[in-house]
Amino acid sequence: MTISAAFTILAWQPLQCAIAYAARAEACPTLADGEARPGDAASLHLRFDRASYPAFDLFEPSPDWRGYSVPALDVTNPGAAPLWFTRRIHDMHHDWSNEDRLNLPVDIPADTRTTVRISVAAIEAAPAHRRMDMARIANVMLFSHASAAGTEFYVSHVGLE
Repeated sequence: MTISAAFTILAWQPLQCAIAYAARAEACPTLADGEARPGDAASLHLRFDRASYPAFDLFEPSPDWRGYSVPALDVTNPGAAPLWFTRRIHDMHHDWSNEDRLNLPVDIPADTRTTVRISVAAIEAAPAHRRMDMARIANVMLFSHASAAGTEFYVSHVGLE
């Protein structure tokens, strides 16, 4: 194997990571867009199943939320019953306790598309014993403790306003 081939193999994964981080920075203030569904050019289709709880988990979003006032989450519930979720946001200093992050109950009415917004100030104040570091947001999650097999929902856009 030549030196250039060996270097290419060794550098490939860090290069891919650098490309992904550059794409994430370029996309900001959009944090996530999903795949296509009828009537919506960009949405992520999620379905409840018997084996796991439904969740949308955005690990390592664009971390610096300073200068923005609201993270917005566009969610569609196409079903005939309301859906109950928790919106969780934490920073890189999170100690993995419930008290050290934002945990916001979110109800999505039946047959509804809505944008869920919460102020950055409320997120910053959410941890019980400290201020959340708005320059180092590490995770955004929408999850349910309910298991309703066959139920579905869509996340069309996650972004900062």
